[in-house]
Amino acid sequence: MKYNHVMRTSCLAALICLSLSAVSWANGPAADSAKASDPAFSVSTVANPIPDEAIKDLEIVEDQGRWLVSDKALEQYGIREADHAKGTYWFRLPKAQNGSTAWQNENVQLTLPGRAVSGGRTINIRHVRRPLGISYVLGNGTTEKNELLPPSQPVHTVPELRQVQDAVPAAAKEGKMGTVLFWDPVMKEDASLPSLQTRQPVMSPCAFRLTESGVELRNPDFDMLASTYTSKGYVMWPLIDNNFNPKLTHQVLSNSRLQDTMVRQLVGYALLYDFKGYNIDFENVNYSDKDALTVFVAKLSQACHAYGIQLSMDVTPVSDSPNWSLVYDRAALAPHLDYLMVMAYDQFGRASTTAGPVASYPWVERAVQNTIDLVPPSKALLGMPLYKRLRHE
Repeated sequence: MKYNHVMRTSCLAALICLSLSAVSWANGPAADSAKASDPAFSVSTVANPIPDEAIKDLEIVEDQGRWLVSDKALEQYGIREADHAKGTYWFRLPKAQNGSTAWQNENVQLTLPGRAVSGGRTINIRHVRRPLGISYVLGNGTTEKNELLPPSQPVHTVPELRQVQDAVPAAAKEGKMGTVLFWDPVMKEDASLPSLQTRQPVMSPCAFRLTESGVELRNPDFDMLASTYTSKGYVMWPLIDNNFNPKLTHQVLSNSRLQDTMVRQLVGYALLYDFKGYNIDFENVNYSDKDALTVFVAKLSQACHAYGIQLSMDVTPVSDSPNWSLVYDRAALAPHLDYLMVMAYDQFGRASTTAGPVASYPWVERAVQNTIDLVPPSKALLGMPLYKRLRHE
């Protein structure tokens, strides 16, 4: 499959998650997962390819599928800069899909797709114009230019994000598999990405990371990547990671106000990019933060589900490792999650002094059984490694 070359470029980093709801497994202990020093899990921030265009007034400049405008032109819609260094702008959250007003009118800083240029920033509005409430007029291709259509009155308040419902519901797909999730650590566009004949193909790019001030969107041109995925029928469940940093994770889990900021950001980004879910990948977490981790997941789950956003979490096989396995209170986490992704790898990691398989069949069986002893099988997805390791003497 052509997409495999993208997976191979990241060497060890790709996986598939498959539904396990109808599978029965044998009992047995599970070995520990050790990925702390694995370079495949250290994903760099993607560079922004938007050229240094000079955008003027209301003009929309088309460039390789992007509709670029000046952020100064967006001020008439109330879209104003929050943090110049981070390229963030202020927005308000709308009422939730379930009618809850718990987060309505909460302000949130979001990074818009674009880049800094002389005198400001250029913003790509092609895929975010509807949730931003931006109108435009198209030229006739000869003399008139594509331009923004300004509101009747300039907006001086922080604009509210709009929940954009799909105009046409996705057609039901046929296939033997139910949910299939691809984890994408590379985040590079691939025009030959195949369509999958599964009932629910999901793409989970490693787009978000915890920081001391909130979540960081690691690809400033993310909307173009999202467009490639959705055009092939994938729904988006971006991955949120903690950089496998227990100190940073403790700071987040100890700060309720910072968690509230992150929850608002993640809801805002989901509305902006039409994400259907998120995948949490917090690993190497202090065992002392076990209960705090469950509380954070419950808080994020409440907001996500209110806005119709699904939530999954990666968990290691059950083992006696405090930071890598016991920190997940699987039974307590399950009610707040739509799925738990069982990372059935690495049975023998890259740091192992003993050669062995990445995921032998009996080991995977035990890992799954130990998980579904604690959580409903319908919520368990099997994480499959698409790599192998070669031991060199």
